[in-house]
Amino acid sequence: MTNKAGKSVPVTLFGTSGIRGRLDEFLTSEFAKKVSLSFAVFLENNGTVLVARDVRPQSELIQNAVISGLSDGGINVLNCGVATTPATLVALKKLRHKAAVMVTGSHVPAPTTGLLFFLDDTGEMGRQGEERVEAYFRSTKSSRVPENERGAIETFDVKAWVPLMWAPPRTGWASTSR
Repeated sequence: MTNKAGKSVPVTLFGTSGIRGRLDEFLTSEFAKKVSLSFAVFLENNGTVLVARDVRPQSELIQNAVISGLSDGGINVLNCGVATTPATLVALKKLRHKAAVMVTGSHVPAPTTGLLFFLDDTGEMGRQGEERVEAYFRSTKSSRVPENERGAIETFDVKAWVPLMWAPPRTGWASTSR
């Protein structure tokens, strides 16, 4: 199997932490949309998913593809824009939604980015879930729902829900260096 860029798609999509790849080589917007549609099938084509990204320029393109794939699969999406993974997971837990997807390169060099899939307990999806998503990705089961069943897309400001993560440090704190 190859992606639109003509690059081979590996047998196993998920690595030790989500899916990682170079933009337009492996992790294309078409790939991100299809894997997100497969994740929607895994979630039984219902519920709400938070989608956030890091500040890398390529992350916005991939985030938009993820949002499109989830919505096409019947999932309501809260577009969190730029947000940290911890803040997104706190919002997921507080709002009691079904899942979250984080578009982030994390600690890897800039041409590489990734997709992290979290479930309602805020843990990353386990290997069994990953295998199911991969199976849907390779089958015809990852198809769009009818137009009238597509998920709604709303903008959501994670920072409003997790204000302490952006609060400036308190003044007067003593140094803890020894």
